[in-house]
Amino acid sequence: GEITVPKTKAMTKFFWAMYYRAGKQGAEAERWKAAALHKGDVTIRIPQRQFMGDSQVSIHAPARGATNRAIKAEVFTAFQSTRPHGARQPSGYCWI
Repeated sequence: GEITVPKTKAMTKFFWAMYYRAGKQGAEAERWKAAALHKGDVTIRIPQRQFMGDSQVSIHAPARGATNRAIKAEVFTAFQSTRPHGARQPSGYCWI
């Protein structure tokens, strides 16, 4: 779609900064200079993005599982080290 917004002083300042950053020569610099000198509203064109829909497959699922296992192992180790020496785990009770 297209959006039309009024040109502000901040936008003009930005256009001139980009013009100087582009080196005052070349096609890119000329575009920034034209934008800075342009009077009136600015039209911004935003191309439509293709929507693919929701996916049931997660690429990161195996990594997430490995991360969860590593966190559980760290927590278990931390709890084991804070348990009083010689304390036994009650039957049917999980420390995690």
